[in-house]
Amino acid sequence: MDERQMDIKEGAGREESQYDQNFLNWLNKWGNRILWLVLIVLGLYLGNQYLGKWQRAGVDKAYAELNEVGIIDPTPEAFLAVATKHGDTRGIGHMARLSAGDGYLNAVRRGLVLGAVPSPDGTLLSQDDVLSEDDRTFYLEQAQTQYQTVYDDTSEKPDLALHAIGAGFGLASVAETRGELDAAAEWFTKVETLASDLGYIDVVEHAGEMREALADLELNPNLYSNSDLPEPPVQETEPDFSDLDLEQLLRDAQAEIGPTLEGVGDGDATGEDGGEESSTEETDDGSGDGNDSGEAGGEDGSGDDQPGGDGG
Repeated sequence: MDERQMDIKEGAGREESQYDQNFLNWLNKWGNRILWLVLIVLGLYLGNQYLGKWQRAGVDKAYAELNEVGIIDPTPEAFLAVATKHGDTRGIGHMARLSAGDGYLNAVRRGLVLGAVPSPDGTLLSQDDVLSEDDRTFYLEQAQTQYQTVYDDTSEKPDLALHAIGAGFGLASVAETRGELDAAAEWFTKVETLASDLGYIDVVEHAGEMREALADLELNPNLYSNSDLPEPPVQETEPDFSDLDLEQLLRDAQAEIGPTLEGVGDGDATGEDGGEESSTEETDDGSGDGNDSGEAGGEDGSGDDQPGGDGG
């Protein structure tokens, strides 16, 4: 028999039994706690998944409402209502406020109160649609408030810096509209700094071009409607020959040309008469004298011949 098989440790079974008993004691002491810990971790994971799904659904709903307002009722008041309702939703409140500021600013640029719709030729249904100076001041203040709110909330947050850039452009536009060119240049400079930190080179170049163009900017140009402009030239229409009677046209043409041809005939006759008269006159004056001279010469010659004949 192999010696290794004969090497049996005395009390080995009792030792293994002791290990099993220690494990059971440990499991009885800590098993429930470990089970509860596993359940808690699993619950947290499932809860986080549900919360993320719920948040994504809320974000999708907020975006849908913002897009719906932009299509159905794109007024500053409607956008501000979305900002109030979904102000805590990721980016929705900032975008809604930027849209509200754009609405006020566009109304000032058009020179019309909010909701005024001119006719296709540019005329207004009512003079009350024209933006008064008080309305213009109020709209610019509202636009500045919305842009400034967004800028203050996002300029220090890199993940929301794009909203801060949009707000900076809006504040620069408000300053331009007021004629405050120095303030507009400062805002364009701030936009350049924000865009440069994020690596948006195109935005940096665009802001720089707009800042440099302030010197040549013509502020508040006059807006004219079509009714204030001169009447456009009447467009010529091509003639319609569908009802034209060619036979009648030829008869009318012959009636107009006929007297002219008769006049031409008289002229020919007159010319012929004139020619005959001219020939007669020439014959009487020139040719006639020549013939007479010839005849006279002939007579003289015959007279001379007669003496010769006699002599002959």
